Amino acid sequence: MDYFFAALGGGAFGAIVGLAKYLFLWAPEINGKKQFTQESVTAKLIIQNFINVATLLTVYFLRNIWPYPFLITIFATAIALSLMSRFTFLRQNKQSAIIGSQTASHNNDDKTVKFKK
Repeated sequence: MDYFFAALGGGAFGAIVGLAKYLFLWAPEINGKKQFTQESVTAKLIIQNFINVATLLTVYFLRNIWPYPFLITIFATAIALSLMSRFTFLRQNKQSAIIGSQTASHNNDDKTVKFKK
């Protein structure tokens, strides 16, 4: 039962951080409130990696306070972080496909997404 609670706690923590990353970093661009640029995407990917490392360091530093097995907790946190990133990028790809199909229906010549510099 300890393993279950360790996986549940680590997974929940990783999922919450992953959802917050999506809402604060990627949602404005995906929803069209901000323009995708190469510099903004690169900066956001770097910030995302720092957030991932900070999340795993938080679990590491709380290992003596958390009463459940550390390895299960940190693995569950890492898996939840990576799955949330995957699900948010799948959502991004679906929205890009929708936007791309609307653009393609209006303009058959340009079907690629271009970054502004």
